[in-house]
Amino acid sequence: MILKKIELNNFGSYKDYNVFDLDTSNPEKKIVIIGGKNGAGKTTLFVAVELALYGHYCFGYKNPGKRYIKKVMTYINDRAKMNEDEKAYITIEFSDSTNGNLDQYRITRLWTWKKGEPKEEIQVIKNGKELLNQDLIDFQTFLLRLIPPTLLKLCFFDGERIAEYLLDDQKNNVRDALMILSGNDTFDIMYSSVKKVLASSESEDNDAIREYLEIKSKLQELKNKKKQLSSEITDLQAQQDEKNAEIEQLKKEYTNQGGISLEEWKQLNTQLKEEEEHRERINWERKAMAAEILPFIIVGPLLDKVHPQIVKEHQFKSWKAISESIHTEEFKNLVCSSIGKSGVPNANQLGSTLYEDIIDFLIPANEWENFVPLFGLSDDEEMSVQAALNRVGQYDLKRIAGYRKRLDQSIKKSQEIREKLQQSSVENYQAHTEAISKITKQIYDLSLQSQNKQLELGICEENINTAEKEREAAYKELEIDIKRRSVSAISSKVLLLLEDLQNTIFNRLIRDVREDTLMEFNRLIRKRKFIDDIQIDEDFRVHLLRRQTVEKNDLVRICRRSGADGVRRRLRRYAFVQLNDQIGNPEEEDFRDALESYPSDKFELLMEINKDTLSKGETQVFVMSLYWAMMQQCKCELPFIIDTPFARIDADHRTNIVEQFFKRLPGQLFVLSTDEEISSKHMLALRDQVSNMFLLEYSDDKCTQIKKNQYFEVQ
Repeated sequence: MILKKIELNNFGSYKDYNVFDLDTSNPEKKIVIIGGKNGAGKTTLFVAVELALYGHYCFGYKNPGKRYIKKVMTYINDRAKMNEDEKAYITIEFSDSTNGNLDQYRITRLWTWKKGEPKEEIQVIKNGKELLNQDLIDFQTFLLRLIPPTLLKLCFFDGERIAEYLLDDQKNNVRDALMILSGNDTFDIMYSSVKKVLASSESEDNDAIREYLEIKSKLQELKNKKKQLSSEITDLQAQQDEKNAEIEQLKKEYTNQGGISLEEWKQLNTQLKEEEEHRERINWERKAMAAEILPFIIVGPLLDKVHPQIVKEHQFKSWKAISESIHTEEFKNLVCSSIGKSGVPNANQLGSTLYEDIIDFLIPANEWENFVPLFGLSDDEEMSVQAALNRVGQYDLKRIAGYRKRLDQSIKKSQEIREKLQQSSVENYQAHTEAISKITKQIYDLSLQSQNKQLELGICEENINTAEKEREAAYKELEIDIKRRSVSAISSKVLLLLEDLQNTIFNRLIRDVREDTLMEFNRLIRKRKFIDDIQIDEDFRVHLLRRQTVEKNDLVRICRRSGADGVRRRLRRYAFVQLNDQIGNPEEEDFRDALESYPSDKFELLMEINKDTLSKGETQVFVMSLYWAMMQQCKCELPFIIDTPFARIDADHRTNIVEQFFKRLPGQLFVLSTDEEISSKHMLALRDQVSNMFLLEYSDDKCTQIKKNQYFEVQ
């Protein structure tokens, strides 16, 4: 398909009639350069070509209803809309040899707005003859087959948005486009057609295939759900790991800043208070010793005489008490009376003699007559003094030195506690505990979510197992059914064959695109060894890999905390597979032992690069490499319109892209650029392949002017 002319009338800033005549005398020159500053009308031209060819599909609408017409009217020139007699249209002339013959086409989409009611008309002329009715419908079907809506974003390449289209992990944008580009969408069409034939059949012979397809569809839905749940669980667990790491970091920062817990702070103050009370008790004991014991210790020799003196005074008291009791007339008369009662003669004389003998025996003469008491203690006082003497006698003099030692030890311990308190802080403890509490609550919420997802996953896996058994049973039933069926059997076999064929073809396409993307990226990128490998998974999500050294100790630490799943989340899919291979592909329960016993301290692994960390320029270079690799699978020549090709790309990479990207793309290429993108140097490199050159200028009357064979400073 080769575009030969583009006509714009009252579309956007293209007031009245404007034309891009793309005819060339040299069919080998396939590059058209259209320059213009921002706002000059490049993007409007970009949209106009899409709109002329695809109508409502251009804006993603399923049918040409009111929303589509309303959208189109936003592109009609504002001044033209003020006149109901005006009209707007886009005309595209192109040639195509898809069907074996070189056919010439002219397609026109025209809009009018009489009485405020916008209306669209389409006219198609093929080889000079207007197509009507069924021929017009067939043409539109042919055009949708030539460049399906799936390919629109690839053929109409917006440099600002193509990265989102190709790299968005949440959308499977590329698989169908790749199958169509490579010409392998026929198998998809055949597969869909066979399914429709079998599904629409009312014959009982088709019950088995219908049941198989229903079970297979149900199984695929369950697997998709399982994949989504597993991904969500992995994300939740990764978030928990991040939150735990965040708590550890907060604790570490708090500790490094001298922060301690309120309990630790209270404990230190309690210890300090206990030491002070301990010293008070020691000092009290010292004072008591000084008051009660020390004086006696000082007068030690005199103290030895106290006890004998007390004994003597006690004896003197006894002597005095007896003396006072018997030196009386009553006692003497009592003795004499007792003798007289015995009837002895001279009883009085004998009683007096006995009285004197008793006195001499009990109270020896002259022993206590000159004794003078020193203390004069009562019995209670005597007992108290004796107890004090016993205490002094039993007191260990080493205890006096022990008081000093105990005091010194207590003072030293208090100093150590005070130093800890001075080096510690609870000033930010409240904020610290609140931050920890908040993150802990988040971890708890994530844990609950993860548990719920785990329950869902468990149910889903049970349902998958059941569905797998049902599918196996249905497949066996289908095989039995196929053996005894004719037309339906052939269709069923084709269906099964196409399933395998589709997977085989797509896997081959992924392999080719992966290898070509890596080669092209290394050719275009300025940095050497920026990436070491590229992987494209079954959902056409692109993964960039770079060889990195990973410490075994780091992986062991993660494994101890979160198991093999934690290591898998840390390394991502491809690096984890490599690691598992290197340590011998152990079972889940043996993973940690295998990792710890691995002889090397390091691993060389292909780690996945987060695409969000790439610079805008690096992302754009990679997207162009991926785009080029996909275009290598194209089996027919299609026109490519690239708007702002150097969005986010620096000067060094621009030269590589001009030489290695533009000149090697198959088919006709339109480059819509600003004055800051393609320089005279680039134009010189492209001159052998440039067929036409245009410069768009936005004039003072707010209209776009087209200047052919001009491009800014290049004439």
